[in-house]
Amino acid sequence: MTYAGRVKLGSRRKLALAFAFALAPALVTTAAAPAFADETESCSHAYELGQRFRQESKLVDARKELLICAQDLCPPVLRKDCVAWLAEVAETMPAISIQARGADGCDRPQATAWIDGVLIPHGAEGRPIDLNPGPHTVRVEVDGAMVEQTVVVAVGDRRRVVTLSSVPNAATCGVSDRPSPGPLPSAGVDANAPPQREGARPVPTLVYVLGGVGLVGLGVGGGFGISGWSQKGTLDACKGGCSNRDVDTMQRTFLVSDVAMGVGLVALAAATVMYLTR
Repeated sequence: MTYAGRVKLGSRRKLALAFAFALAPALVTTAAAPAFADETESCSHAYELGQRFRQESKLVDARKELLICAQDLCPPVLRKDCVAWLAEVAETMPAISIQARGADGCDRPQATAWIDGVLIPHGAEGRPIDLNPGPHTVRVEVDGAMVEQTVVVAVGDRRRVVTLSSVPNAATCGVSDRPSPGPLPSAGVDANAPPQREGARPVPTLVYVLGGVGLVGLGVGGGFGISGWSQKGTLDACKGGCSNRDVDTMQRTFLVSDVAMGVGLVALAAATVMYLTR
């Protein structure tokens, strides 16, 4: 091939490549247009259904649709509302936990559970199960017996525990029905010894202590009282000319007597009360 022919062929190849690069964006846009249209239609459909289910209090279905239109691929106008509604649904969505118990009162986490006729895998393991507000029929199979209960779930209540037992009055788990053998005799006490008489009540040591304090208080108070009256007789002889120091001494003597007598009386009263109520 001549040099001129090679130049002509090279020019044609460059022209074809340039045309292909110019046409590529248009081809990509044309291919992506149906997919984008399908996604927009799906977002709009989920937007409408999510809003309708939310208004009808079908919160479980509403959450499913709102999760679709809250994705980043949906138009921002739709996505903004869906995100806000999704947060509202999550806040008001109620839930229950199923607790199945056998005749022995113990939990049966392996029991089979249904809600409104729909099998709930691992339903009796105490996990929260999201539901729409309103009445629901809960059924479990415990130890071969079918137990059913109708519950009304309130908006926002996520702490509801539904307990179903195979018998009406189940026992307490871990507690035997056998009668208790009674308390064991304490260490150091002869079980064959005769019982202590009902009236034999030991006197607390504090009774003796308070009694002693009371007697001492009365004795001290009486001694100071006698001394005070003696001092008063002496001062009566010098009435009008007695020294202030002698008068103060007499008053202190009577004060000590009064305090000691008061302490003694209170101590004796406390000892008497403790003795009678022991």
